[in-house]
Amino acid sequence: MMVEAERGRVRLEEAGGRLRVVIPVCRHWAQAVVATVLVGMCVSVGVGFFTEYPAMLRAQLRQSGGTVGSVIRTVVPTGLGMLGGAGGCLIVICAWIQMALGREYWEVDAHGLNRWWGPIPLPRARRYLAEDMGGLRSVEATPDWWHEACDLRWWTGMSPSIAFDYGSGTVRLGSGLGEREGRRIVAAILERFPALGRDGSSG
Repeated sequence: MMVEAERGRVRLEEAGGRLRVVIPVCRHWAQAVVATVLVGMCVSVGVGFFTEYPAMLRAQLRQSGGTVGSVIRTVVPTGLGMLGGAGGCLIVICAWIQMALGREYWEVDAHGLNRWWGPIPLPRARRYLAEDMGGLRSVEATPDWWHEACDLRWWTGMSPSIAFDYGSGTVRLGSGLGEREGRRIVAAILERFPALGRDGSSG
């Protein structure tokens, strides 16, 4: 059986003295199946509910006698349930969109590294200042102890393959990237901004 070589997923773009790294969100078959099933359930339940709810509400109000107290006891719990269900479905749909179309973006220049996500802007964008960065390097992309113990690599993929020191802590990036791609990204960044590879930080 022929084994096809893995193709790189990362795109590197350079413009105006900045290097942009574009990383498609890592997709795993288990996540895709679960997310698609949940989206289908949300759509079907939502359509059925909003189709049947008006008639159900009218019947409940007739049975309760139409007093103010009975209307509140009938409408408020249902309304809260609707809001909760709609919020949950919105989260599932956003997660599915991010899984299908999502990209992680890094923009590196002499002043530091910007990191953001799209088309759903979550998590929030982050900015790392060059004066506090140092030791940019590729690291071995292996699962952490929890993923190793539970053998969850089929679900979550590998741990980050890029790291740098930031102040007194360490920031890890590049979840789901292979070690070779991690090394390629680090080499491209350090070729243009070698100061980010120095040991320690000036802060």
